[in-house]
Amino acid sequence: MKKLLATIFSVLGIVAVYNGATSGRLWLGPLVVLIIAVIRFFLEEEGVILWQKALMVAALGVIIESILIAAGIYTPVEEARIIMPWPLLPEWILILWLNFGLVIDDFRMITRGKLLISSAMSFIFAILIFLKSSYFNLLVIEFHVFSLLIIGFFWILGIALMLKFAQRIEARAI
Repeated sequence: MKKLLATIFSVLGIVAVYNGATSGRLWLGPLVVLIIAVIRFFLEEEGVILWQKALMVAALGVIIESILIAAGIYTPVEEARIIMPWPLLPEWILILWLNFGLVIDDFRMITRGKLLISSAMSFIFAILIFLKSSYFNLLVIEFHVFSLLIIGFFWILGIALMLKFAQRIEARAI
């Protein structure tokens, strides 16, 4: 039941982030994901570990996306920023990473810890998310297919690191 609830919360967070970013209500995604994170904190037996993982994923997400933005691989539209300046990622992308951090254990379970499976899923999700964000005019993919390949590669590396760090957070807690 908890896994189903976590999945529903994750989808709700994603919808809120995109809805808020596309409609100019930039506060919507962060508010909804924060409420979800607080609820999950109290529902989980190991809520502190969940928060540590989510914050670790968000921090690595900031690094990954800020490198891609600074390198000119893609450009987020300025209207979808609240306070984070260029070349840092806009808040809505940060919140998507935080949201992913709340379900990173589910991702690890789905991929069964297999590097090839998690790499393939990371690459596919990167492509789909960036195409969707571009379609919603939230960002510009500067070099089309080449940019998507670079983004996919960065996501493969980044998510592999996130999974490894998530394991270390768990091991440290035992």
